[in-house]
Amino acid sequence: KGLSNANLLSSLSSTQVSALIPAQIRTLTSTELLKLAPQQIGQLSTAALAAMTASQVNSLESDYLKQIAGANKLTAIAANVIGSVKPTVLSTLSSDQIGSLSSAQIRNLNKNHLSAIISGDKFKGLDSADIAALSPSVISDATINLNSLSVGQAAGLTNDQLRVLSKTQIDGLD
Repeated sequence: KGLSNANLLSSLSSTQVSALIPAQIRTLTSTELLKLAPQQIGQLSTAALAAMTASQVNSLESDYLKQIAGANKLTAIAANVIGSVKPTVLSTLSSDQIGSLSSAQIRNLNKNHLSAIISGDKFKGLDSADIAALSPSVISDATINLNSLSVGQAAGLTNDQLRVLSKTQIDGLD
């Protein structure tokens, strides 16, 4: 049965886990992937993490995502699937870990992700380039309080983002 054997997956050493190749990771179901312990997920190579599917990324709970972030491999998750992370899971990361997301990954976050990271101090991890990467539709969401932006972050707002702000949001930029 190969890698889908739960006992085999959970018994792999850190050297063996780091040797798993992208094709092997892609063939695992989400349930099979989660047979790896959180610390084992953090030991996957960046190529293996980049091979994770949207379904696999969506199945990750906070302890798994924190292991990936703690290993400084968060940017390895493909930009087109990072939006599959549950907003509640994303909100458990530190502001520095949120700030480590690439601009391409930031572009793939939705309003629920943004609301989740704004609700804490997590938003301060984003710099002006990250703010500029957010889609105007995410920025225009009425539930997002732009008062949370620092002066440096607000400098990253693009013309397209500014055009879609409500009066309340604009008033909050003072």
